[in-house]
Amino acid sequence: ELKQFITTESKTIFKFKPIQRLWHIPVLAGISVALPMFIGILFGNPKNGFIAGCTGLLILYLPFHSRSFAKRMVTILACAFGFMISYAIGIIFSFNPLVSSVVFSLFAVFAHWTAKIFRVKPPGSFFFIMLCAIASCQSFDLSQIPVKLGLISLGTLSTCTLAFIYNLIVLKDYSYTDKAETEPTHNKYAYLTEAIIIGISLLTSMVTAHLFAFKNPYWIPISCLAVLQGVNVMHVWTRSIQRIIGTLLGLLLCWILIRYFNTPIAIAAIILMLQITIEFFIVKQYTWAVVFITPLTILLAEGSNGVISNPDILLKTRFIETFIGAVIGMIGGYFIYHEKIKRLAILQLKKTKQLIYYKQQDSPIY
Repeated sequence: ELKQFITTESKTIFKFKPIQRLWHIPVLAGISVALPMFIGILFGNPKNGFIAGCTGLLILYLPFHSRSFAKRMVTILACAFGFMISYAIGIIFSFNPLVSSVVFSLFAVFAHWTAKIFRVKPPGSFFFIMLCAIASCQSFDLSQIPVKLGLISLGTLSTCTLAFIYNLIVLKDYSYTDKAETEPTHNKYAYLTEAIIIGISLLTSMVTAHLFAFKNPYWIPISCLAVLQGVNVMHVWTRSIQRIIGTLLGLLLCWILIRYFNTPIAIAAIILMLQITIEFFIVKQYTWAVVFITPLTILLAEGSNGVISNPDILLKTRFIETFIGAVIGMIGGYFIYHEKIKRLAILQLKKTKQLIYYKQQDSPIY
């Protein structure tokens, strides 16, 4: 049975899904991420360009299959506001590792629960939480907070502008209709239970990263969160294996890229191509998508300095962080999809709500 399980999973890890996607969606995603970077390089400040470029992932929340122009634009604008709030919460509370970790985990609970309640399509709450994690791990400088928030705002403005142009020129030629909702209905307690477990997992991963004094602690919770995107226990475990294998191959690719392309303009061009490639693979094969996600995230985080020193140490650290995050994600996934634990947690939440309600009824009114 074990041999059959390993054989089945190994085929799943590298199996391509027959999913069709409009070719211009990956191109649009690549342009959205890279455009602020090229603008920053043009004006002699690549670091600011790379900070703003992180918000290019906002374009993935554009509801491409909606026939309503207003709905598409309202959705992207609402998500842009969410991106700015995510970054603001992360950077404002970055003055202390413990405080930052607690606030980050609470934000993750709220973000995941909100995304579930409003049925936000994939990537769901992922990039909101990721942006908060990156911001919470930056060095605290009160004078730089308005500057960085301004850059994030400009980045979201750039993405929204691209989305507006894309809606006018491209999507008007496609007769899409809103898809029927096929997601099973869950009660709010199930959503809250899942969000709390994810929050605890991310808190554990962030605290672990700070305890071991990793230079960029956010890598561990991001890896943990990526694994927790699975839809059941087996999917979570498969994602963990895919994440580790893909990261290992991605680090090799990143090492080659860093050796031969180590200038801001070259890094920005590579990020453009990597983002396009990722969006092509992410719906078809997660392992190969991670191969390109790994160098993309490293270049986004480290490339703003222009030159990456000690690439061997950097890549070794990234693999260790990914492995730790994947393991924590596997453990968290077990609790999320364990039916007995979930039922007990939901029951306890209901009892707590009832207890609070009855106490409020008994309290005197002045």
